[in-house]
Amino acid sequence: MVNKVLLIGRLGSHPEMRVYESGRKVTWFNLATNERYKDNNNKIQEKTEWHRITCYGALADFVYENITKGKLIFIEGKLHYYKDKKDVTRTEIVAQKIRVLERKSSTQQIEETPSVEPSEIEKEDIPF
Repeated sequence: MVNKVLLIGRLGSHPEMRVYESGRKVTWFNLATNERYKDNNNKIQEKTEWHRITCYGALADFVYENITKGKLIFIEGKLHYYKDKKDVTRTEIVAQKIRVLERKSSTQQIEETPSVEPSEIEKEDIPF
């Protein structure tokens, strides 16, 4: 079985971080992806989808310290469903790899990020 998500989009908000008593870290943010298509009148339309992204461990640190609102990034991760405090089922994408697709300046290379192993992700670490 496969549970894999690949997205390219822009951060819609600055990442937020939470550190648990155990020292484990989680970072989350919203990512916007855009889709263009022609409607019935042959006019180009654009639709934006918003995705909740969650990162753990070294990846959480990297995102919180290096990625800001508006950055174009590539995410590889998996879908995760959970129930919030009001017993409403929510969907998030747990990032396993993130790559910044924009350079900070013309002399810098595209940033590579650490990856997180799925075993590092624990249900009780979800911040909502």
